[in-house]
Amino acid sequence: MSDAALDATADTLVRRALADFPADRPHGRADVTRLPGPVAHLLHFKLDAALAEAALDTPYVDAGHTAAREAAEAWCAAVRPAAQFPAAAWAGAVREATRRALAHLVRPAETLAEAAFEDADGPLPVGHVLDRMRAFGPYPYFPEIAARYAERKDLNALDQAGLEQLLRRIHRRMVAQFDADDWAVLLEPLFETVAPVGQPPGTVPAAFLRPLLTTDDPRPVEALADADALRLDDLRQRLAAALGGDEPDGTAPAPEPEPNEPGTPEPDPVTTTPTGGEPDAPDEAHTSPP
Repeated sequence: MSDAALDATADTLVRRALADFPADRPHGRADVTRLPGPVAHLLHFKLDAALAEAALDTPYVDAGHTAAREAAEAWCAAVRPAAQFPAAAWAGAVREATRRALAHLVRPAETLAEAAFEDADGPLPVGHVLDRMRAFGPYPYFPEIAARYAERKDLNALDQAGLEQLLRRIHRRMVAQFDADDWAVLLEPLFETVAPVGQPPGTVPAAFLRPLLTTDDPRPVEALADADALRLDDLRQRLAAALGGDEPDGTAPAPEPEPNEPGTPEPDPVTTTPTGGEPDAPDEAHTSPP
């Protein structure tokens, strides 16, 4: 899948959004909520960040003082329903959120790591990394499990390469025992965002599905076969036929462990459950010392 294909789809989504909500006026949360869910989630987060920045935007207040922080939090909560994008900022915000949302839906581990370390050239505090990851709505298991991993390992910071490795492993473990219905639930946000502008309408390009379906078990991605684009129901049927039941030994295939640095322990066992649960965090990633 080329970046050009993602960019073309994002451009189509942006044109559609700006036709419905022109950049000739401010747009508040009611308009944001009517955009595709993953895009809206990023825009709501951006509005919240703008309010937090504006709350203490004066040199006459010590922003680190407890009283200032408490007052800023109360002010942000009070004015949150009134937050809006100025007309001049609307088109750019929609364009950025759409591109990021689509990239995240298709390549979540890579996109989350890039977003978390944007404008950074080294390790960042764990809290900062997790806050940036939570700006994205779909696949919430990524920041949730990464947070548990950091807490268990008593980490203060993470680096970009280590985070991306950790997220890829989390995804493989998360989907290891998925059946067709579990996959359909996971992929719903992607279909809800892309299918309305798909070619033909109601479909998502197979190239957009392939990264998520490429796991330690080859069967999910093989279900795409020679399809160019698929509806969600068609994909569910293909996955049901490809997965067809349990593995011969009754368990999902165990992924090969990632290489560990010398002297580090082997990864902890990971328990994976279908959509109703989450796997425990894998016990590996490149991290800065606590």
